[in-house]
Amino acid sequence: MQGFGQQSLLTAAEEKVLSKAVQRLIAMEAKQTEATQRLGRPITEREWAAECGQSSIHAFRKAVKVGQEARTRMMKSNERLVFHVARRYMNRGLDFQDLLAEGMSGLWRGVEKFDADRGFKFSTYAHWWVRQAITRAISEQGRVVRLPVHLHELMAKVTKVDLEYQSEHGRRAGNEKLAELVGISQEKLAMLSKVYMAPTSFNAPVGGSMDPGADTVGETIADDNEASPEEVAVRLNLHQDMDNVLATLSERESGILRCRYGLDDGRQRTLEEVGQIFKVTRERIRQIEAKAILKLRQPDRSSILYDYVNGASTQSVTWRGGRSKCHSS
Repeated sequence: MQGFGQQSLLTAAEEKVLSKAVQRLIAMEAKQTEATQRLGRPITEREWAAECGQSSIHAFRKAVKVGQEARTRMMKSNERLVFHVARRYMNRGLDFQDLLAEGMSGLWRGVEKFDADRGFKFSTYAHWWVRQAITRAISEQGRVVRLPVHLHELMAKVTKVDLEYQSEHGRRAGNEKLAELVGISQEKLAMLSKVYMAPTSFNAPVGGSMDPGADTVGETIADDNEASPEEVAVRLNLHQDMDNVLATLSERESGILRCRYGLDDGRQRTLEEVGQIFKVTRERIRQIEAKAILKLRQPDRSSILYDYVNGASTQSVTWRGGRSKCHSS
C-alpha cells in the first residue's frame, strides 16, 4: 500500500492532453496487433514503426513513450478513486488487496476507453469501470472459491506481476512475457485465464460470451440493461449542472421547483401539495414557480442545460440527495 494513491489529481486540461496521447498509443498498438496476426509472427520495432507510418525510429519510440507515460500518469493519478471504491466492497468474499487489483484493472479499461472530447471528468467516467470490475470479481468469487488453494495463490502472483509490469512499463505484458515473469508455462497461464476468467490480468477475447458486444473479459458486462459509463457520466454531469443552476435561484424558488417536479425523489407534486409544505396558498406557489422558470430561461442559466435538452442526455433528471423541504414528505 506504500505510495498508493499519492499522485495529485489531474486538471481537466491535463486529462484532455493525456487521454489523446493514450488514444494515439492504443491506435499504434492496434496496428501492431493487426500486423502480427496478418504475418503470423511478432513484428520487429521497425516493422511496427512502418505500420504506423513512422520513418524515423527515434520519433516512433518517442511517440510510444509519450503514450505509455500518459497512460501511467492517468492510472497513478486516480489510484485514490480505486481505493475508495474498493473500500466500499470489503467483506464481500475478496480481501482488500484483491479488490484493489480488480479496481486497477477496471481503471486501466477506463483509461483506454476515455474520450475527453465528450466533456466528462475522467474520475466520473472511470468510476463505472472500477466498480464494474470489482463487482464482477466478487460475483465470480462464488464460482472459484472451491478451487485448490495453490491456484488462488498462483493467480494472486500473476495479478501482482501483471500490475507491477503495467505500472513500470505503461502497458500490459503479453502472455508470453507474463508467463516468463511468473515462472510458469504459457499453457498454465492460459489455464488460469480460463478458470478464473480474470479481467485483472488478461486482455483476451471472451470465449463463449453471451454478450455479443463484449470483446474482452474485462469488458464483459453482467447486466445488459446497466447504463453505460457514458450514460452514467452524462447523468452525473446533468445532476451537478442542474444543482448549480438551481443554486442561482432563491432557496424558496429552488425548493418549490424541486418539489413540483420531483427532482429529489421522483415524485411530482400538485400546487396544493407544495403550498401545504411551504405553508402558502396554491396561487402563491404558482406565482413563485412561474417567476423561477422565467429566471431559468435567461441565457446565462439556460445555456448550461442546453446540450442536455437537445439530446446530450435522454436520462431522467430525477436524482437522490437534494435538500429541499419536500424530500422527506
